[in-house]
Amino acid sequence: MVLEVGGESAQAGVGGRAVGDHGVAGDREPPAQALPLVGEVAGAAGQPRLAGRRDRVERLAGAGEGAEHLALPVVGPDRVGRGERAVEVGEREVESGRHGCLRGEDRISSVVHLTYASQDPACGAARNPYPRGMLDTRRDGPVSVLTLQRPERRNALNLELARAIDAAARAEVDAGARVLVVTGEGSSFCSGADLTGVYGEEFLDALYGMLHGLTRLPVPLVAAVNGPAIGAGTQLALACDLRVADETALFGVPTARNGMAVDAWTMRTLQTIAGGGLARRLMLAAETVDRDVALHAGLADRPGTLDDALAWAHEIAALAPLTLAHNKLVLNGGSDEDIARTFDACWASEDVREAAAARTEKRAPVFRGR
Repeated sequence: MVLEVGGESAQAGVGGRAVGDHGVAGDREPPAQALPLVGEVAGAAGQPRLAGRRDRVERLAGAGEGAEHLALPVVGPDRVGRGERAVEVGEREVESGRHGCLRGEDRISSVVHLTYASQDPACGAARNPYPRGMLDTRRDGPVSVLTLQRPERRNALNLELARAIDAAARAEVDAGARVLVVTGEGSSFCSGADLTGVYGEEFLDALYGMLHGLTRLPVPLVAAVNGPAIGAGTQLALACDLRVADETALFGVPTARNGMAVDAWTMRTLQTIAGGGLARRLMLAAETVDRDVALHAGLADRPGTLDDALAWAHEIAALAPLTLAHNKLVLNGGSDEDIARTFDACWASEDVREAAAARTEKRAPVFRGR
């Protein structure tokens, strides 16, 4: 794979190496698993030109004009500790995330922002902004946490944030996350669509593309609802598979109060999860309900905080990934063809044999997702 930035190039090998004058230098030995380095790269002369294998280069929305987010595999044990800090990489100073790993000797030119993500639990979690300042992603072993970061707007969704959630969720799954947890920074989960934003076809496409895309991901999503989830916030919670609500959680879809509308998927999903009675109260009477009502109706699955949601996510992450993907596909109304494919994949998997061996050996199974 060749990455060209402002006329300078770095070559990455199939095994996870990057070599050359402006690449990532390190051991020649490929790692057992390619670990992604995620950075925001701006060319010295206009748009950066990206070329290479599609599974090695990720173009993610929200980087801003003249910039790209890239995913490159890297290796090595050196750590960047907790706390915001800057590190020198090549000729430019770049900022690392609150948690992260430097893999090997990193020398990358023309990089203006760099964060690190790893499948290695010993590496700790990494923060990957999509775009910077709107969404925080960090890794906690097999669990990735996506935190909406617009507390000044109560985490309201605009075009950039909707695109960022979609891109980050897909990138985390591609990097090996087995469960995603979605939450909001501050006192709100998500207060809805940003009323100061532009409400045209572009925003609606981004919003529903993100919501429907989350339902199609092959891993479970857990919403840690930490305060009001109103309008698009309730929709975001519904796009997750499970919901943990703290004592300040509120749910509502007040489109009848502002003359707007939500799609049929929203109302039908709400009815399926919470029942026809509560769905009609939210959609026809524009009511807002608290956590206790949501728990009673099934709109919230468990009471608790983000820590409780994370603990549950880790329990789920230990389950068989192929089975979870199959179950989610069936529950979300996948096609018969796709369901037959995932059903057969489960029965033909190494995981089903691992479970049988674990029963014989009286130990917990270790599922690999294959």
